[in-house]
Amino acid sequence: MSFKKFVLAAAFAFVGSSASAALINVDSGHALGIAAPTIVDDDTPATSTGAIQFFNEVSDLLLTDDLLTTTGLIKAGTRVDSHLVFLNVDAQLGRAVTQATLSFSTEILGLITDRAGVNNSHGLLGGLGTAYGSLYGLNWNDAATFLGGQLNVQMTAQEARGDWIRVVTVAAPMIQTAPVPVPASGLLIPLGLAGLAALRRRRRTA
Repeated sequence: MSFKKFVLAAAFAFVGSSASAALINVDSGHALGIAAPTIVDDDTPATSTGAIQFFNEVSDLLLTDDLLTTTGLIKAGTRVDSHLVFLNVDAQLGRAVTQATLSFSTEILGLITDRAGVNNSHGLLGGLGTAYGSLYGLNWNDAATFLGGQLNVQMTAQEARGDWIRVVTVAAPMIQTAPVPVPASGLLIPLGLAGLAALRRRRRTA
């Protein structure tokens, strides 16, 4: 690499990108977004207010095989995000019946609402850094429906018997990071090295 090219490469960072999970807004009802927990099981995370909780799991996952959800098939080759939506109450509350409408920033492709489907998809769609216990699916007398990017849920839960569903959405667009100029002092290093090399060449020819 020539000195000129080296200086130009040092002056700017490369344009990068990072995955961004679909954003979730609460349109109505009692719901709350949380950070991805380290443990998910019958006891945690639990609510004492009756709020439906949700968090993002995997981002920009490329499906290498067809994914069968409770609501239909998602074709291989699709890039998806996943999200866990649940109502899990603590001993103090005991029982809760809660409704909420959530809007995702990308289209919902499918819901996994049955117990076997939720637990069997932990390995593929569960969040990195989150350990999953055995979870219940959606209670038989509850409901979850979607249209476009909007999810409507009604959940009933009692202590140690929560409602859990996994929502699969189109992967959110990648966030592009702009070139970041290196501070002027950072250019002194390549300039100094070039100066030393030039001085060394002069001594050799003297």
